[in-house]
Amino acid sequence: MIERTEWLYQWDGFLVTGALFAVLVIVAECGYRLGRWTARPTGAKTRSDSQAQAIEAAMLSLLGLLLAFTFSMAASRFETRKQVVLQEANALGTAYLRAQLFPLPAQTAQLQDLLRQYVTTRLQIYAPQSSTAPAAATQQAALTQTAALQQQMWALTAANSRQNPNAVSASLLVTTLNEVIDLSETQVTTFANHVPEDILLVLFTLSIIVIAMVAYLNGQSGEGKKRFTLILAATISIAIFLVLDLDRPQSGLIQVGFGSLERVQAMMNAGS
Repeated sequence: MIERTEWLYQWDGFLVTGALFAVLVIVAECGYRLGRWTARPTGAKTRSDSQAQAIEAAMLSLLGLLLAFTFSMAASRFETRKQVVLQEANALGTAYLRAQLFPLPAQTAQLQDLLRQYVTTRLQIYAPQSSTAPAAATQQAALTQTAALQQQMWALTAANSRQNPNAVSASLLVTTLNEVIDLSETQVTTFANHVPEDILLVLFTLSIIVIAMVAYLNGQSGEGKKRFTLILAATISIAIFLVLDLDRPQSGLIQVGFGSLERVQAMMNAGS
């Protein structure tokens, strides 16, 4: 199966939200003008007006539910990414300490040196990134180096396991290193697991429809309510921006912290 390109996440969150707000303002102005143009005389309220207001309330509720659902998805993914960073830091710290279980001091020093290089590389991957080509190339180089270091660490651990097949220490080293390698792939997957763009596009479309209907009904009801439509448009845009920002763990305002990895790096450097 060919993976779809997430084009929406290639654009800056401020730019996407700003474009959406501009569209909402234009739609609000057009809807308001159309409402004023088709407005009935004051007091001439009909059954269709009541139905339109009921539909407006229902669509506002639907938009609120969709916003809450989308925000929940983004927040859940954000928390998962934080947990992955913590789990990887714990696994690396454990691997560094268990490297002392090697029978030869030279093997211990070699694995610990590889782990120090590995943590530095992982921090490069977790660091804030932009969507520019140089930044993408730097991150790809770090991923390539990660794979190379994993092969070196695994080769060293596997050789020790073959030499000491019945040793509990060899089994512990293999288990710990296997967890380190697995978590690197988990990190790539979770950080790339965004809220589906189809849901965001539906959210954008529904926002436009709701703003158009609210502006139209405000236009029919008379002057003085135009500003409320603009306030609603701004509120929707801010809420959507928070969703987009939470779902950009390395380029948004709200980023996944990697302090736990830095503390592990400091522990390793202190023990070198």
